[in-house]
Amino acid sequence: MVPLSIGTQTGGSVIRPAAFCGIVGMKPSFGLIPRTGILPQSPFLDTVGVFARSVEDCALLVEVQSGHDPADPATQAIPMPRMLSVAQSKAPVTPIFALLKPPGWDQADPQMTVSIRGGPSGC
Repeated sequence: MVPLSIGTQTGGSVIRPAAFCGIVGMKPSFGLIPRTGILPQSPFLDTVGVFARSVEDCALLVEVQSGHDPADPATQAIPMPRMLSVAQSKAPVTPIFALLKPPGWDQADPQMTVSIRGGPSGC
């Protein structure tokens, strides 16, 4: 319904809903986006996060919201990262993923294990 949105994450309230809804959610580093005006839950955990349709959109929203706010002691007067240019750049290396099969892996549904492995030729 909207292209961009913000939320607060104290214990997963950005990344989980984004994953459940099929959109991109990002929880930036603590103190990157000022918390001024939010309803505090835990001063040591509350973090402003963003929701968007793409990684680039999330990066842009984080970049424009980041900065020092004297009203929020968690923020610092430091140069802000250039999130959008990093999100738009090519990865310097190809990511490599590892899968550790936990106890009970042999009892998991075969359809689920194929999905996690990336197809029948995976792990």
